[in-house]
Amino acid sequence: MNFAVVDVGIGNIDSVKRALHFLGVEFVAAKSPADLQGVTHVLLPGVGAYSAGMAALENSNMVEPLRAIGAAGTVRVLGICLGMQLLGESSAEGACPGLGLLPFKISALTPRPELGIKVPHVGFSGVYGYEQTGIFSGLAEHSDFYFTHSFACTDKLPVGNMAYTDHGDTFVSAFQVENISGAQFHPEKSQSNGLHLLRNFALS
Repeated sequence: MNFAVVDVGIGNIDSVKRALHFLGVEFVAAKSPADLQGVTHVLLPGVGAYSAGMAALENSNMVEPLRAIGAAGTVRVLGICLGMQLLGESSAEGACPGLGLLPFKISALTPRPELGIKVPHVGFSGVYGYEQTGIFSGLAEHSDFYFTHSFACTDKLPVGNMAYTDHGDTFVSAFQVENISGAQFHPEKSQSNGLHLLRNFALS
């Protein structure tokens, strides 16, 4: 296994690295396309604004290599938080296109003060609806994960193993579509459930 964590300045990824070290996963911090040569697994973390995330990937010349890796179908890709959003086509948060590895768009979550639902959505929430295969293997239904976000995928992808969460809107909180996976939550901050999902990805 050759594992790469994309490290181009779109958020502090120290917690991701600590989680992988805890799991015994050896990885390279990928800062340029050369670091993606020969990889079997790519983890794309991210926090912050959509346009800034895509700009950081563009400035590091990582956009086309990541698109090629995703399209080839032989490398496992996992996007986390903003990284998941960047796997899609576009976002209401920015005018630029995403990586386009899967056909979904990102929308703003809707605050519902009459129900006590605030945006951003911060804290642990239940995740449901997935089949216990792939990255979800061994996870109990309605497992809790840690979220911090204001935008999400409210599209329903046409294929794949989907997980959902309710926060005013119902949104896709994680998915696996062949070799492409995403998690809107932060598995590296989600205690045992998050470590379990990361382990599943690393072993896939």
